[in-house]
Amino acid sequence: GLLCVLSTRSATVTPTSQDHSPPAGAALRAAPRTATKRVGALLYTVLAMAGWRLGPLTPGGALAGAVSLGIGQCLIAANNPALTLPYFVLTLVFYYGGITWYLGSSRPARLIARLGEAEALRRYRVVVALMFIHQGLGIGCVTALQGPQLPALPFGEAVARGFGAALFLVGFVIKVWATMLVGVKTYYFEDLFLQRPLVGLVTRGPYRWLQNPMYSVGQVHGYGYALWHRSYTGFAAMALCHVLLYVFYFTVEQPFVQRLQMHGARGPLGPPGTPRLTAPADTPA
Repeated sequence: GLLCVLSTRSATVTPTSQDHSPPAGAALRAAPRTATKRVGALLYTVLAMAGWRLGPLTPGGALAGAVSLGIGQCLIAANNPALTLPYFVLTLVFYYGGITWYLGSSRPARLIARLGEAEALRRYRVVVALMFIHQGLGIGCVTALQGPQLPALPFGEAVARGFGAALFLVGFVIKVWATMLVGVKTYYFEDLFLQRPLVGLVTRGPYRWLQNPMYSVGQVHGYGYALWHRSYTGFAAMALCHVLLYVFYFTVEQPFVQRLQMHGARGPLGPPGTPRLTAPADTPA
């Protein structure tokens, strides 16, 4: 179960004791620093979710990410289904197939035994970051396809833009909010890689109302993006990705949760999207 240890600090107050609490001016000066820290944490989280995790980012990883973005821009400019659709399929195999095949096996443990945990984790983070980059590019490139052979969704432009923007905003906010609560390490499946829970149970924020905020409502931003562009192919691509995400959950993450529960874990550890074990806010690592 979840153990909450609350410690209090007491002091004897005498008539001659003085109040050493910080003056109001100090609190006002601290407010901008707190706001800056929160904005920095938000930017770090959003960039990490897109594959640009600044803490562990290496020159090689940055170069690979930049090349990946260049590939995506070239495919969008080419607007050729014969090029874009095979690339999209490769991104599905790379991301969904990769995490299912790798994290559902003993390969992470063997890598850790051979290289040590720190080096194995560093290499793993680089690969997963590239997976996130290409997964987003795959959907973006498919959604950007245009032409007479690809008719638009049957919505007027104003309706598509309005509802698309609303869906995108809702999904984006929920996903980022949930990620900031559970931490970037959990978002990168590092608990599965290390085969141990990293954090304690989260029941705040979107987890108060949704069992799987990242896997459910947190995915609707992709549908909103497709709706904004009135793209049949983008909508279908997002739906396929959504299905594959749940395939990964049921075949890899749920068994991991069950193994933790059988071995007396401190509480149910779900996937990115289920009520989680949480720790203090994740810091760049």
